[in-house]
Amino acid sequence: MIEEGLISKLKRFEFKAKKIVEGFLLGLHPSPFHGYSSEFKEHREYSPLDEIKYIDWKLSGRREKIFVKKFEEETNTKVYILLDASNSMDYGKPLKKIEFAKDVCAIFSYLSFLQRDAPGLYVFSDDLKEFFPPRATKKQINIIFKTLLNLKTEGKTEPLKIFKGLSEIIKRRGVIIIVSDFLKKKEEFLKGIRYFKAKKHLVIVFQILSRDEIDFKWKGGITLKDMEYEMEHKIYERDEANYFKREFLNYIKEFENEVLKSKIFFTRFITDEDIEKNFLNFLFRYKKHGF
Repeated sequence: MIEEGLISKLKRFEFKAKKIVEGFLLGLHPSPFHGYSSEFKEHREYSPLDEIKYIDWKLSGRREKIFVKKFEEETNTKVYILLDASNSMDYGKPLKKIEFAKDVCAIFSYLSFLQRDAPGLYVFSDDLKEFFPPRATKKQINIIFKTLLNLKTEGKTEPLKIFKGLSEIIKRRGVIIIVSDFLKKKEEFLKGIRYFKAKKHLVIVFQILSRDEIDFKWKGGITLKDMEYEMEHKIYERDEANYFKREFLNYIKEFENEVLKSKIFFTRFITDEDIEKNFLNFLFRYKKHGF
């Protein structure tokens, strides 16, 4: 039996996801993924979420009803959501990166489900911790939400073996959404992401960072802690602090550039930003410029 506290958390979780998704759908925008790898199959009656370009005007004229072309993958585009739950994600003020990332995954799951796509969740660190293959059911959404709510960070980041393994298992072309801070093993992440791209999947990358990782303000003494390897480095001089800040900013910029060079859609969220506003900006930007 589910605890009352968990039920309350689930309701708040779903409410947040639903609010953002409905904001996106308010202008009758179709799924970001429909048409990505679809082939014509048959006709069906028009619904308000359908794009006008798919209306079959000749058939509609003969039947005196509006019909649209239905595509083979329209009701079951598979959306694979890959969430990094390694220890480096257990950082952030006032909100930890893993908590922000959970919201991103929940929103994408809910959006996929409402628009007849099939979301799946794969949680990884040094191994695959949780995996729920894509299903287009309400039960799947409940499972994903409960899993996200109870999820704790653990382990070190080992993206290459996880991504390579998944790229061999996922046979049918789909949508791959990767959510991480990408602060460890940049080259492994890039190589793993390119495995998916080479298999013709649509790949979307979300980098989640904390504000103080970006700003790195000097306060007369700083201790840098590696969350995965439990190592610390103390900084006593402003020049050294400025050096680390430049190196960090160069690191994340290089990662972003490498992702974009591969024609992969990239966006960065900072944990102190309004997730509703930023997620809606992402969705509309994606619909306009998506690869």
